[in-house]
Amino acid sequence: MKSQFFNVLMMIVMVQFTLLAIALLFRKDNNRQANIFLAMFAIAKVLCLSNMLSYQLYDLTFTYFPHAFIFGRSFTIMWGPLLYLYTRSLTQSDFRFRPVHLLHFLIPFCDLTFWSIRFHLHSAAAKRLLITSEGLYPQLYSHLYSAYLVISILTYTIISLLMVWKYRKFLKEHVSNTGAINLSWLYVVLFGFLAKWLLDVILILHQWFPLGIMMESFYASRIILFIFVNILLLKSMLQANLQYRYEARPRYQSSRLSRTEINEYLERLNQYMRKAKPYLDPDISLPELARQTDIPARYLSQIINESLQKNFYDFINSYRIEESLHYLKNTRMEKRTVLEVLYDVGFNSKSAFNTAFKNQTGMTPTQFIRSGQV
Repeated sequence: MKSQFFNVLMMIVMVQFTLLAIALLFRKDNNRQANIFLAMFAIAKVLCLSNMLSYQLYDLTFTYFPHAFIFGRSFTIMWGPLLYLYTRSLTQSDFRFRPVHLLHFLIPFCDLTFWSIRFHLHSAAAKRLLITSEGLYPQLYSHLYSAYLVISILTYTIISLLMVWKYRKFLKEHVSNTGAINLSWLYVVLFGFLAKWLLDVILILHQWFPLGIMMESFYASRIILFIFVNILLLKSMLQANLQYRYEARPRYQSSRLSRTEINEYLERLNQYMRKAKPYLDPDISLPELARQTDIPARYLSQIINESLQKNFYDFINSYRIEESLHYLKNTRMEKRTVLEVLYDVGFNSKSAFNTAFKNQTGMTPTQFIRSGQV
């Protein structure tokens, strides 16, 4: 019963991933390159599931579809590189796929070549003989393949996590409200993948040291993968266009700002922030503030980061908190709710307001009101 349910689930997932891959390939937005890599990831997943399903339905496949055996095996080790390229193209503005990036697929290509010579290029009758023979899977090769698969995907997943972390840090240097574009869902997905592949380590260790929990790890691993791949594909379809991406090259490497210019720009910025209060605009961004102050965006970023020792997100929010304190301390505003105040000063999220307020004052807004300072 469990096996039948698992087979049906795999078939549903294969259809679902195929449809999502087609949708991603035809989707037109500024995430086009990332969408292509994610579609390829979904297709590789379908091929891998087809390989697994061929063994689950062994008798049927052996009799009518012997060509389906092993076909999706080589595509499994493409998951790591495709996930990495998807994350990189989603978060880096200067990333373009070039021939050198094909090196990420060298091992999958070698594996596919190995199986083409050993199995794929043979006739159906020859394949049936190979499937029933004991030497189809060399033991050393199987161990090396399993080890490479887990190490590869763990490595690529960790690198992808670091890129998302860097992207989220970059956002705070360019926009004042990051909620809709901070890729928190991708963070969750990548940690889910880490959990899945750590479970697969147990399956590999079982080849040498029987642990007695092989099937539990197998099913838990597949369920986690099913959940998080669904989140990845569905969230990517709903993700708003990312207008901000970081550049991989070092910041301010070629900056020629003199100390005199820094002081002049800093004075202009401080005066403008006090008089015009641009932080009240919930959508204020670094490029927009640069336009308003007539300071080149790269110099404005450098001044905020190096001279003020803040990122753009914290810089803007510090003014918003000061403005909220003015509202809260004004007795004429005592009937206003905290929610009204946070929207008035430029925040669009209560959680972001509470976090920024506590970071700056050491108290939440509610604690501040109860403290008697209002």
